[in-house]
Amino acid sequence: MLQINNLKEKVLFNNDINYKKKYIDLNSENMSLIKVEIINELISTCLWSGYIKDRKPISMLLVTKPEYGKTEILKQYRYNKGIVYMNDITAWGIAKEVFPRIIKGENVHHIIIPDLLNPIQKQQATSKQFLQFISSLIEEGILNVKTYGIDMPEIIKSLNKEVQCGLITAITKEKFQQKRRIWGGDGVLSRFVPISYSYSISTLQEIFNSIFDGNFNHNEINIDFPEEKIIVEENREINQNLNHYSTRIANQIGLDGIRLQKAIQILLQAHALMNGRNKVEKVDEEFMIKSFNYINYNFNII
Repeated sequence: MLQINNLKEKVLFNNDINYKKKYIDLNSENMSLIKVEIINELISTCLWSGYIKDRKPISMLLVTKPEYGKTEILKQYRYNKGIVYMNDITAWGIAKEVFPRIIKGENVHHIIIPDLLNPIQKQQATSKQFLQFISSLIEEGILNVKTYGIDMPEIIKSLNKEVQCGLITAITKEKFQQKRRIWGGDGVLSRFVPISYSYSISTLQEIFNSIFDGNFNHNEINIDFPEEKIIVEENREINQNLNHYSTRIANQIGLDGIRLQKAIQILLQAHALMNGRNKVEKVDEEFMIKSFNYINYNFNII
């Protein structure tokens, strides 16, 4: 399903779903990012959520310390279809760069902003407008950009339905701790699936050894997405099994987990689709349970 440049791939075919499944060896010694396989798989699963019929794309917020590879992890996905990769952006910039593409019929399922500090460190009014804008964009969608102080007649005239897409972005642990209470109260955090992690001393040493050997070239992850959205059958029992996880995670920021439960169920569907199936199965539940070590605000060691 995924392909990393310079890594050996094998291709399988599925008779039920018309696209190729590409697998990669995420443990390759050529990878400069150490022990982030589960993070890569979570982000890839999130991107696949954009191809589930009758479901909205899921958004993710990656939180960890500086130098822990947040930007490099997200940068790997920048050349895939359905993705707009942007560094420094405002609400006006998203409307200008992304909305015309959607209006013209281009499928834009996710925006990737590798560092959320860039847009939120602007003037307070601009930062607040940006957060309000993306909160609507990734949840209910945007129909009238003038609501956000954006006067772009050509876009306003062309919009005839809500524009909605997912957002995958990252922020440092310190800055997140500063914003956590405000964003939690404003409902911003409830719109994201949180991903956090930290490194052990042994992993840090492994990273340094990799750097000593000169293994810090950038990787690209290329995903063979389907041309159209696909129906993926849910599994009510599995959905229910995972409810206590979503509730417990949401409780960390004073919420009940309604939005997170919906997001988890879509991620189950996306993981099934990513692996060539149109039905959620036990293996998808097992993947999510393993992922809950990092879908939280605990910064567990990876």
